[in-house]
Amino acid sequence: MATKEIRNLKLEREHIRARHLAAASGTFIVRQLSDALDTAVIGLWERLVADDSCALIALGEYGRQEVSPASSLDLLILHPWGRDPTDAAKALSYELWGAELDLGYAVYTPEEALRLARTRLDSELRFLDARLLVGDAALFKDWKSELMGWSRRSPEGFLDRLGPVTRARRSSTDDACSCLEPDLMDGAGGLADLAAIRWIEAVAGPREIPSEPGALTEAAELLHRVRNELHYITGRNTDVLQMQYHVPVAEALAPHATVPAPEVELMRTLYESCRTIAFALDSLLGGGDDGGQAGTFVSLFPLGANAQPIPKWSTKARESFVGLLSTGPEGRAGFRALERRGALATALPEWDGIRCLPQRSVYHRYAVDVHCYEVVAELAELRGSADELTRRVARESEADRETLLLAGLLHDIGKGSEEDHCLRGEMLARSAMDRMGIEEPQASEVVWLVRNHLLLSRVATRRDIGDEALAVELADRIGSERRLRLLYLLTVADARATGPAAWSTWKSTLISRLFTRVAHVLRRGELAGADTSEVVADKIDGVKAALSDYPPAVLERHLADMPRAWLLSQSLRGLVDQSIQMLEFRREEELQIRAVANPEAGIWEATVVANDRPGLFSRVAGVLALHKLSVLGAEIYTRDDGVALEIFQLEPKGGEPLSQGGGEEKADMDSVA
Repeated sequence: MATKEIRNLKLEREHIRARHLAAASGTFIVRQLSDALDTAVIGLWERLVADDSCALIALGEYGRQEVSPASSLDLLILHPWGRDPTDAAKALSYELWGAELDLGYAVYTPEEALRLARTRLDSELRFLDARLLVGDAALFKDWKSELMGWSRRSPEGFLDRLGPVTRARRSSTDDACSCLEPDLMDGAGGLADLAAIRWIEAVAGPREIPSEPGALTEAAELLHRVRNELHYITGRNTDVLQMQYHVPVAEALAPHATVPAPEVELMRTLYESCRTIAFALDSLLGGGDDGGQAGTFVSLFPLGANAQPIPKWSTKARESFVGLLSTGPEGRAGFRALERRGALATALPEWDGIRCLPQRSVYHRYAVDVHCYEVVAELAELRGSADELTRRVARESEADRETLLLAGLLHDIGKGSEEDHCLRGEMLARSAMDRMGIEEPQASEVVWLVRNHLLLSRVATRRDIGDEALAVELADRIGSERRLRLLYLLTVADARATGPAAWSTWKSTLISRLFTRVAHVLRRGELAGADTSEVVADKIDGVKAALSDYPPAVLERHLADMPRAWLLSQSLRGLVDQSIQMLEFRREEELQIRAVANPEAGIWEATVVANDRPGLFSRVAGVLALHKLSVLGAEIYTRDDGVALEIFQLEPKGGEPLSQGGGEEKADMDSVA
């Protein structure tokens, strides 16, 4: 049976939830929850412990009185030598666990706790939040005084130690400033960053922070409200605001919102608040990066709420901005500084539409503005790509580096409205080029790339790249090899910066094949129709030479009866291998399958030869799906005598390779016939 303290705690927590539902502030709720826990924990401790020679201390978020509904409790029990409170600690933990509270505790003497703080920074930081709940106040005061003296012995040294720990924590999870599923506690800009700011103030004293008065308080308020609602909705101690909870959290926090997508407004406001926190901490740790190209750029523009957009950049501003973009990944901090200092608002008002704009898509990891700079960072590193084609094209395009970087930065600038973002982006990019003072023909090249940045990826994944007319159509639209190279690099960088789901080995292979085919057309000036006859004739001669052991009449008939598209779309090696399989096929066999690995593409290619019949393709594809094989692509050709050739590009869903030689898969295919 629950004790009086636990019954009262549960009742009070229900009252607090009602206040939350009535739109009480987030900081008020976490303080109320902490106070309710204090009453229960202190009452239990006084009943369980006969004397007050020990000190029961709250640590972490409980010590800071920032407990959310499902937060875990972190307790420290200090005791003098000769006094062992372990049994009391266990009894207390059983009581709290019975109330479905997650509890962690440690039992130390003051000397043991100080020794731990001096050797482990994580313990020192936990102890900085220490708050006495009940027990020997003198014991606690003396211990806390020695702890603070240790931490304050060198404020700059404390900052030096805190910096790497902060970066490691942030890098271990998704940041709260821009990620689709932000970590509200440990991500950059989360509550742990806010705690770090308070540690710095406690150890090093008040320091100047680059934010408006009250901005950190407002940011903390929103974070607590969102985290409280997330705990209430999920019923568990979670800090990651997963995409599935964006809508219910937004609707709960703003039930009478009139905006069409309250979840977008919530995430945008959350990103803004978390960036305020992250930038404040970065400035204290020396990571704001207002120097170099960023510092030069900021100094050239008026700042502040009343600053008006600049109609035309100076040459110095343009050079410093492009110089910052050229630094690639190293320029992230500098670019963030431009945004937080307000320089982008006056220098590039076109950017305002995508600032902090969330992308509610499982493919996109970052908000639009951060994604755009990530594309710039990817572009800056493509010269060192592991992919030989990408590396070569990047080096060939070095003279157009500035054009490419500007296109990468602006490629998604049209997002944020119902209009096609490519068309809207074209208009905004033109405005930005005029403002920056980019001259022709470079300005038009940037605008064209923004307008067409999805062209290659859409065509590669939605059209038959083996179609002889498709390469000619694209070549006519793109116009030159130089422009094709820039578009290819922008496509690769965009996909890589989007996230793992958007850039698979197979998609890379498709886009590379499409690029190669279009480049070939542009290089040779080929046209559809008769002009491709030379290509077909060359391939037929190549197959005949490779298969000279076969009867000439049989081979000639096979090649004559196969579709022209097959000859144009397959490599010579593929034509030879597929021809052997078709020539060896016997009509009474019904079906023959061959599966081989393609290490370069990271996939398997399964070639099926069978007597054609209605529904053959769908049944083969169905069997593949039943055996957990993802069909990445498929091509179908039928010889005039009714023998079908089906070529599947496969990827095992679980990452398992196909059985050696395709034996298991062949048995499955046999059952289709």
